Amino acid sequence: MLELNQFDNAQERDLFLANVYKEAHGKELKIANSQSCSRLMERLILMSTPDQLKALFERFKGHFLHLAQHRFASHCCETLFTKAAPIVSEELAAPPKAQSGASAKETLTTAEQLFLNTSKELEENLGYLMTDQFASHTLRVLFVVLSGRPLVDANTTSLLQSKKKEHITITSREAPGSSASTSTRTVPGSFQDALNHMMEAIVADLDTTSLRALAPHPVANPLLQLLLDLEFRQSGKSKAKDTSSLFRKLLPNDPPEEGTDSASFFNGMLYDPIGSRLCEVLVTNSPGKTFKVLYQSLLRDKLQNLAKNETASYVLIKALERLNKEDLEQAVDELCPHVELLVGRSRTSVIKCLIERCLVRGVETAPLAASLEQAYGQVPAERVKKMLKFDTTHNEDMSDERRKHIENQDPSKAHASLLAQSMLEAAGPLGRLVTEGILDLDLPSLLQMAKDRSAAH
Repeated sequence: MLELNQFDNAQERDLFLANVYKEAHGKELKIANSQSCSRLMERLILMSTPDQLKALFERFKGHFLHLAQHRFASHCCETLFTKAAPIVSEELAAPPKAQSGASAKETLTTAEQLFLNTSKELEENLGYLMTDQFASHTLRVLFVVLSGRPLVDANTTSLLQSKKKEHITITSREAPGSSASTSTRTVPGSFQDALNHMMEAIVADLDTTSLRALAPHPVANPLLQLLLDLEFRQSGKSKAKDTSSLFRKLLPNDPPEEGTDSASFFNGMLYDPIGSRLCEVLVTNSPGKTFKVLYQSLLRDKLQNLAKNETASYVLIKALERLNKEDLEQAVDELCPHVELLVGRSRTSVIKCLIERCLVRGVETAPLAASLEQAYGQVPAERVKKMLKFDTTHNEDMSDERRKHIENQDPSKAHASLLAQSMLEAAGPLGRLVTEGILDLDLPSLLQMAKDRSAAH
């Protein structure tokens, strides 16, 4: 009933929720720890009012350390943090007023204080919570709430949620008094203080060797990414020079030139499927001076090797996005002779990034167009089919469900479509490679392409 939101009106729903909370009173912890009932708790949280959320916070108080590490209860904590976060901003704008009755004490406790209490409850155990399979996700959500970052954001979501996480939803229903935050939230100064204290506690307890050991750790790595990102956003260049910062503990050598211990660590992580994500954050957020050294010393001389590698190519893309015009021109000259090989290995994301950055920096794209024409062929119709990985012979009798399954298993087709779209946006010789091919297609092929999930874009 909760999942489908089968209520005639808001009053009926509110009465139902109030009765559920009344029946669950004193049993909240047991429900959160139950495999089946925890899902009910998550749906209940999604529909709860601010006062109900704060009351549930009070019930969980003193038990968050256990709940965060529990397979099912940890998801209830994450949902509670996410739905209660906007209440903090609302109360800053309009502080809650005292109410009479038995629930006055709970009502007077602000959402800000509830989050601060939770932070204090967890801060003494951050070291081992970082590598806990379930608690690490809860910590990430808490850090994002304290930082004021958007709760609904592509980059944030990838750090907060496991790919295996079950998405609990309510049909056509937004939580009362709250909405999914897609923009930066206003948070009190106490949140920044609590966040800084927790971050400093994590870094202080770990030396360089221990922190680096967490870089390829599948559970701890996303939290390290988030901490690095928050450190750069909050303090920028000043924190990068602080020897006690997370950034400096990971890369103590300043600058991190080839031959240094920092360079050895960075090079080792470049090709690691998990550790490379940390390299992406370092390349994206490091101060300009540090990035310049990283690029010139550790990346520039091996562009083709990075571009060809499935893992390291993503770090290269982040680096290309920060290059100035002169360095970008050199990168284009270096990578153009290898475009055919990149196409053969489906590393089209690197080529797409080159095209987009050339447009931004005003770099000539004719060399890229010539290399792409050589890679995809001279015949326009065949070229565009190869470019979009479009095969008419395999599409005729294939069901839509089967086609979707195949495309989901092989994302290279979607990447190929994105490359073609970037070429069209570039116009000139790059755009003509695509438009000439489409115009040269026969009508049956054109109709099939228009119905294709990827090629239709």
